[in-house]
Amino acid sequence: QYIVAAPEKTATGHNFFTSPNPPYGVKLSYYLGNSVQSKFEKRQSSESNKFKRGEIIDYPTAEKLEAEAKEKIPKIYLTITDSEGEVVRRISSNKNKGYHENYWDLRTFSQRNISEENNYSGPLVPPGSYNVHLEKFEDDKLEKLTDSYSFDIIQIGSKSSQEEREQLFNFQLNFDKLITGVNKLVDQIDEAIEEIDGKINKSLNSSSESYLESLNRKKGEIMDLKMILTGTRSLNYADVFSGSPPSVQRRLGNMSWELYNTTSKPTKTHEMTYEISKAKYEEVLKTFNELMD
Repeated sequence: QYIVAAPEKTATGHNFFTSPNPPYGVKLSYYLGNSVQSKFEKRQSSESNKFKRGEIIDYPTAEKLEAEAKEKIPKIYLTITDSEGEVVRRISSNKNKGYHENYWDLRTFSQRNISEENNYSGPLVPPGSYNVHLEKFEDDKLEKLTDSYSFDIIQIGSKSSQEEREQLFNFQLNFDKLITGVNKLVDQIDEAIEEIDGKINKSLNSSSESYLESLNRKKGEIMDLKMILTGTRSLNYADVFSGSPPSVQRRLGNMSWELYNTTSKPTKTHEMTYEISKAKYEEVLKTFNELMD
């Protein structure tokens, strides 16, 4: 395990021939005896076979079409677990019959887009013993298809101890959770501002001036909260106030790249920046919830 240097070529290095390195991480290979198909794919396959045999193809019932539309597409996962059996990462892989290879980049998942189909890679896991097995997601259930196979991750080129790597990993997880919370709160603030704007417009368009003053005051207070988090009041309002403290997102953004590309324990500056950002976030969250109640 090591930090991948990027880009591989710089400046005049492009004048020299190099062969690309294999993908970074652990190569995982498996064989599927049968393809894993969705309800729609199974029906299409069945209808295709009937067509080839010259048989009558019945129009699917409304129930079948509804079931196809509601189905979460089946998947095959290479599931990585730690020595305690906790899931470290699920890697979506090829679900067709045959031999397949995939790579795990030795990183856990990130909270930043955990609800999306393709999840970001999070922090590098500490060196140690890990396990992998094949899983199938079908009919809203996860089914383990193979036994677990263990392997060891060994760090290269780093003088950090196991304790320091675990300390770094825990710090990175907390950082990932914090920056996820900050980004989510910014989205909620934007939605609240848009909602208040709608109420203001409704009042103006109906020739009613009721609550305009309180609505504008509330909008201003929420925009001040956004200023603490993002350093901007709107898309074209720059964080250029002389002597103003850096926004929470700026503090975390500067630290994000450093933490993503290191195997050294967090510095005192990292710890201090995290604590300041966390305190500001919790303060803004509390005030925002009070304003919205």
